[in-house]
Amino acid sequence: MAELAKLRERLPGMLLALAVGIPAGYLFHLLHTPIPWMVGPMVAVATLNLFGVPMHSPPFARQMGQVILGSAVSLYFTPTVVAALAANLPAIFAAGLYQFVKARDELLATSDDALALLVSTVASGVVGYWSIAFLLRYLKTHTTYVFIVYRLVVGGLIFYWLWRGTLAA
Repeated sequence: MAELAKLRERLPGMLLALAVGIPAGYLFHLLHTPIPWMVGPMVAVATLNLFGVPMHSPPFARQMGQVILGSAVSLYFTPTVVAALAANLPAIFAAGLYQFVKARDELLATSDDALALLVSTVASGVVGYWSIAFLLRYLKTHTTYVFIVYRLVVGGLIFYWLWRGTLAA
């Protein structure tokens, strides 16, 4: 029950995260960004966290969000999407194998390291395919303008934080 530990102390940070995250999701929705209700709160809450504002998530929010997200994403798996993703398998496996061979001694130093590598590789592959499928669908009906603006804004923020010393290079 670690999720419920110190709930009273964490409550202000939870309410602040929701108070910042919900309007950010709506703003990103108005801007027609991809997955606005996830990206908007992530950007807003992460920005405040970088500046040291104490934030917390509600108990079991991460687990509930993963169930909802997994259920929503799985609705878009059609034979066409799966075929398009499968067409990229050779290139993805070749790139992964090349990187693995380059770093195998460091990656497989202990059995715990090997298990962590296996789990993270499988998770990254699944998330990568979901991301590609989403972007392909999105780009069929939208322009890349939102991605250009996003990269310029984030790049500008990173340069600003580096200049102020908030982030270290």
